[in-house]
Amino acid sequence: MSFDWSIDPIALYAAALSTFIATVQLVQWWQDKPRVSVTIISPREVRRFDRRFMELIVSNIGREPIVVQEATVSYHGKKIGAAPVQTARFYSGAGWDPSLKNVPHPTKPNTTISSVNLIKPGDELRQMLKPFSGYDPAKHWLRAVVRIRNSNSRFIGWAGPVLETNNNG
Repeated sequence: MSFDWSIDPIALYAAALSTFIATVQLVQWWQDKPRVSVTIISPREVRRFDRRFMELIVSNIGREPIVVQEATVSYHGKKIGAAPVQTARFYSGAGWDPSLKNVPHPTKPNTTISSVNLIKPGDELRQMLKPFSGYDPAKHWLRAVVRIRNSNSRFIGWAGPVLETNNNG
């Protein structure tokens, strides 16, 4: 029995083309997943409002628009292995709903209506939050966890203790 090593050029072309198409589809699938960057900023680092608020920033770094369904902010004694000292959860049943925004009413001046807060690719959601009672920016870690609509993923951001600040602005 002899083995033939000749290669059919059409079969080789079809194999190369199908491999290329599969690779392109895999890259597109990876890039189309929702991707979010979460940043939480300590009150000592927020220059606005006399340094009395912490700031939560949710940036859409993916290719599709997103809606933030829930945000949870907590503070911890240390970053690794410490249970949260205090937690605040923001969602549709809480005081601030990250999935909604107020927009001017189209026909009634000086009034607003609630609309879905759609964050386009490259845009971000910024929210000023009051710090927890008992939170000390010099020794506690801040943690923010964000969930977006139609995804099971959690996106997490940390802010470490801030030991000193420049009070000159």
